Parts: sequence; structure tokens; C-alpha cells
Amino acid sequence: MSDCVWFCQLRLHDSLFRHYRSADPEGKSASERIAAILNLQGDIVPPPYIPKTVKAQDAKARKVGEVNMMVNRFLVVGPKTAAVLREHDMGNGALHPVEVQDHKGNIVSDNDYFFWNIGNKLMHFLPNDSFDVRKSNYGNEKPGEHYYSPPVIPAEDSLAFSRNCLTGPDAWQEAYLMKGTILSDRLMQALGKANLDKYFEPIRCRVI
Repeated sequence: MSDCVWFCQLRLHDSLFRHYRSADPEGKSASERIAAILNLQGDIVPPPYIPKTVKAQDAKARKVGEVNMMVNRFLVVGPKTAAVLREHDMGNGALHPVEVQDHKGNIVSDNDYFFWNIGNKLMHFLPNDSFDVRKSNYGNEKPGEHYYSPPVIPAEDSLAFSRNCLTGPDAWQEAYLMKGTILSDRLMQALGKANLDKYFEPIRCRVI
């Protein structure tokens, strides 16, 4: 099979949502919302903005699993997922420990769960070689600065990336692609072997 990468939209999957919020003391700058926004942009999230503890908002909150979107799309992964990520090139990305509490404040898990800061913003997307992507028209874009939005669920091989993406970090956000996280084929294959790929619902993309 020819070279490929994988497009994933974790934030769209309601099955991954967990009703947990930051439980850090008031007055601290840690915020799951700020951390999530920066993360989805591909930015390195400064540690002061990363919650150290998350707490279930009520007794009905689902247990934390291997891949979780907390309130405000704060991305938390479990021990198996973290182990796979550590075996690959995370680039500027990092895993930050997160303590998990139940709705009464009892510690459910300590040092087993991590905020995954993807931490890489790259420009490998090839819009002119991709299909069914909408180009932004805000009126103030300079050449090469337009944003592109793929369909809610892109067709396999409809998105194209340059061969430069075959080297470097195994997970990144595209600077001008309005949604989706891109994972390398080597990372996706490892997630598949660990039976973790089901959480990512990957869509294959061409590398040309």
C-alpha cells in the first residue's frame, strides 16, 4: 500500500465525552478550556494552564477510559494510550499527569491518566490536491493564508499531504486545516495493535 497518514476528529465523538472539570484551587490559572483551545490549535500549552486534577461533576459521570474528552474538549488519555505515544516521536508534544477524582473528591486514579498536549503545528496539507474542501473567504487572507474545511466525515483518500510529513512528529495539527488531528501511519498501526484505534475513527489520507 502507498504511503498514507490518518485524519482523526476526536472532539466530534460523544462516546469519548466525560463530564469532568478542573478541580484545581480557585485563583489558579489552570483551565481545561484554555488548555483545550491551545491544544486544538497545535500549540504548546504552558504548564500553568494545564489542570493537575479533574473531578466528576456528578455521580452519573462515566468512568474515565483510554481516550477521553473532558468538559471543554480537554483531551485525557489512559495508561495504554500513553505507553504507545511514548514509543513514538511526539515532537514538541507531551503527556502531563492528571489526577482523577469522583464527584465526592475521592481520588480514583493518580499518575495513570495524562493530558495529551499534541504540541505540533505543521503545514503539510495540500489543498489543491484534496477533494471536497471549502476554502475560507474572510476577505483579508494573503496568498497561502486561507483556511480549509473538510466535510464532517471526509472520504478516504480525499485529503492529501506532502511527503515531508513522513519525517518528524507522529501527531500534529495542520496550521490551515480547520479541524482534525493528523496521525502518522506508524502511530496508527501501533494504536491498532494495542486495540486503541477504535477511539480515533481514523480516515486514510494520501501522501504525494
